[in-house]
Amino acid sequence: SAQCAAAVLSLAANDDVAVYRARTDSNTGGATCTEDANSSGLQLIKLDDAWNYFRARDTTSQPITHASGETPPITGASLEWQDVLLRIEDEKDTGFTHSTSSSQAEITLTERKQFLVCYSVEFQNPSTSVRANGVARLNWNGSEVNGSYSTAYSRGSDGCQNAVASGFAIFQATAANRVLKIEAAVDQEGTATLNVTNVSITVVELPTWVETVKLRQSADHDHNSTTFDPIDFDTQEFINSTRYSHSTVSNRSRLAPQSTGIYFLACS
Repeated sequence: SAQCAAAVLSLAANDDVAVYRARTDSNTGGATCTEDANSSGLQLIKLDDAWNYFRARDTTSQPITHASGETPPITGASLEWQDVLLRIEDEKDTGFTHSTSSSQAEITLTERKQFLVCYSVEFQNPSTSVRANGVARLNWNGSEVNGSYSTAYSRGSDGCQNAVASGFAIFQATAANRVLKIEAAVDQEGTATLNVTNVSITVVELPTWVETVKLRQSADHDHNSTTFDPIDFDTQEFINSTRYSHSTVSNRSRLAPQSTGIYFLACS
């Protein structure tokens, strides 16, 4: 399996930035975890200190329960989504409203702007026999932020109790004073509970001059081929058509920037 994570940090000159990893299972069968060559990476982009940021986290266990007993596959609409609380604030600039004492899950975006958001949710399986899939997403103004859905599978045996779901999204807030939050659920046949143990979120308010585009695939597709194929994006959530070229009719997998430069790419 592979994981991708992102965060916005406040760093001082000569601070050390490093990526740590550890094995948490207790499998004694001789299995070896190997980091594939050229599969790990660290990238850092310097952001403008004048931009507005919101950073929050939580370290208190929050139970996320699936009780309705649907038979998989379960669609996102039928999952029992629960709000994830954020009771520790690390940074809160102009443009964000949040409380650590009430409605702790809710981040109010006070401006109609475009935002870059990254989050991480760690699930802990209290069972030693039930396999469960933890899922997380961003919700803005009562609806899922497309492209923010992430999953984390927990085997529930051999000490394989922990799994992390991390997501990233760029979206446009088309109305002011609307709520953004992280939601989590358990995708599991029968009854199961996963505990959310560590949560973090970073929200960056992007200036109007940042040129963004967001595409998505609007229909379900079965893909069982072992061959890498491009994804056809049939919907443009937003696009700066003077800066990017894309068609929802032909060659839908192709997105072409219209000027030479350095671009930040995120996909899901």
